[in-house]
Amino acid sequence: MPVVSNGNFVNASSAPSDWLARPRSVKVFTLASTVTLIAGALMLALYFSGAKTISLLETSTAFRTFCGIVGVVAAPSMVYVLVGMLWYWAKLDTSTHLQKTLWFLLFLVTVFFGTAIYSIAVYRRQVTNQPQVVAG
Repeated sequence: MPVVSNGNFVNASSAPSDWLARPRSVKVFTLASTVTLIAGALMLALYFSGAKTISLLETSTAFRTFCGIVGVVAAPSMVYVLVGMLWYWAKLDTSTHLQKTLWFLLFLVTVFFGTAIYSIAVYRRQVTNQPQVVAG
């Protein structure tokens, strides 16, 4: 049932979610998603590095400082993107049922990284009205 707000009709189910469509939110989600993906790339790089490389990096103060900063910034960014994109996916995403199901499966498998990719690939394009790439 519509709710009247300042003389305009607003859909009551999406009214609490309108902050997700604001330009500032798009910028913050893009930044947080980028930080999340950088942290993921760093983790993958460390995972696939050899033991000799890891021992050299462990002694580097600059590398340890960089990893600490990435960790401190990435942790809240990941949670922010996870909660925001799950909310957007559930309430505002206009994708087909099949696309939403596939994204949900990606969320289940990759958690933080899937929501970061979703933020850039779907959320950003829908909110800024850019054409969305449709697989099929």
